[in-house]
Amino acid sequence: LEDATERPIIFVCHSLGGIIVKRALILSQGHSSGKSARLHIVYTCTYGIIFFGTPHNGFSKARKRDAIHKLASFIVPKRVTHFETGSVTGIEADSESIQKIAEDFSPLVPRYHILFLWEQLRTDMKYRVDYIVDRESAAPILDGTDKCGIAADHRGICKFENVDSPGFKVVIVTLKRYCIAAPARIKERLMESANSLS
Repeated sequence: LEDATERPIIFVCHSLGGIIVKRALILSQGHSSGKSARLHIVYTCTYGIIFFGTPHNGFSKARKRDAIHKLASFIVPKRVTHFETGSVTGIEADSESIQKIAEDFSPLVPRYHILFLWEQLRTDMKYRVDYIVDRESAAPILDGTDKCGIAADHRGICKFENVDSPGFKVVIVTLKRYCIAAPARIKERLMESANSLS
């Protein structure tokens, strides 16, 4: 709100948060006129995205509905949200909502610098030990994107206790690279946007 509308944006998102970020950017792209034009600036100013264990293609088909529900409850704390049947169905592998977001986001991929990170250790979910998001779903094959596995489970993939933690150097080097390059690129985009509006 305080002179921040033209700052470069780098999203760092974990698990289902990555789906929300993709959906937000899709919506932001569509708001380019009228009173909602201010929302378009998020689309314009986003430079990069780091996805930690995001289920871009949903979760494993092998998981049954009750397992998916337990999984969803495990990923998102109860104090944050309450999962209804429709929400749980929406995160299953090949679900229409996940696929629709993936399809709508696909044209935006070349616009952003993206790093996909996947978990290399299984997560202890009390009722079973398994990968929450497998490599194929966490790191889809898309041109112009970077990918890396992190020796941690789904819960720990985005938590670094110190500079020697698995994956820390990969993430910090990527963030530094994005931070250095973002201002000039976003300035260009803002000028292009202003010219097209005029």
